[in-house]
Amino acid sequence: MKIIRRSAEKRHYAHCTAVPFHRRPIRMVRPGLTFAIALTLAVACEDVQTRPDASSGGGGNLRPSQTGGGGAGDGGSSGGAGDGGSAGGTDANGPCVAAEDCLSDLCVNGECVPHKQNGETCVDGPECYSGHCADGVCCNTPCDGLCEGCSALLTMNSDGECSPFALGEDPELECRPPEYCQGDSSCGTCGQDDPPTGGTCNYAVCNGGCTDNICHISCSDPQECQWLTFNCPNGFACELECLSSQSCSNTTLNCPPDHECTVSCNSGSSCNDLNMNCSANGSCSLGCNANQACVGAAMSCGANSCVAACLGSELPALSCGNACDCDGC
Repeated sequence: MKIIRRSAEKRHYAHCTAVPFHRRPIRMVRPGLTFAIALTLAVACEDVQTRPDASSGGGGNLRPSQTGGGGAGDGGSSGGAGDGGSAGGTDANGPCVAAEDCLSDLCVNGECVPHKQNGETCVDGPECYSGHCADGVCCNTPCDGLCEGCSALLTMNSDGECSPFALGEDPELECRPPEYCQGDSSCGTCGQDDPPTGGTCNYAVCNGGCTDNICHISCSDPQECQWLTFNCPNGFACELECLSSQSCSNTTLNCPPDHECTVSCNSGSSCNDLNMNCSANGSCSLGCNANQACVGAAMSCGANSCVAACLGSELPALSCGNACDCDGC
């Protein structure tokens, strides 16, 4: 039998890779045969190469990657990222090694977790959406000024909202005595007052007139101001002088909000049962300058200095509150 060896022939090869999930017609090429197939999971053929058959000594079929061609395949790290490559971070609750692995979230114990909202507990600013951690909670601002805090335990406002300490309160001891927190994120010196700004003198109250932005109230006759209530005008310091017996008995004095307020009781029983409501942020003083001058008198102190000076054994009652200095004779 005569054996005839077929000469080496050229064959066609196509290199194919997976493409995204959609339908695409595929052209497959074989010698003398061409057909098209539509697959749900498509395979794309890059180019058709003509190679000698292995039996002819031409080295057989070589993939492009073996010849130094072609870019990254699935999950590759060179060229464009393939399926499963590291083109970006992971969503919340995904695995991570460092913060940069987590889109806009945090990496905690190997897992991506969302940033914390204002009011949630924290240790450091990067934990919070706001970027600020103050007094153990995520805060809307850095909240690093004097006499302010971001915790409800410090300010009595909501956790996460930076607010001043209450007037006269200093839970973190930020002001050095004799200073005190003034309720506006600042320290003030105990016993020191802001200069009054003045304005139009209200003679219906300031019957002694106004000088140097001080409202003068004078009660010189017996029982002249008994049972009356005086509201010191805003912008003025206030002085009440009681000169005669019972001239200010059962009188109420409401001091201005921010300035010094002074009462002088210069006769026996002149200020019996007087009520003095001190300024919230101004110093307050009551002088009982005669024997039995202030029987039953009472002072309600603000945050600033609150002092009564007395002659005799009948002393006024003081409600010190959060006064930086409170001395009741």
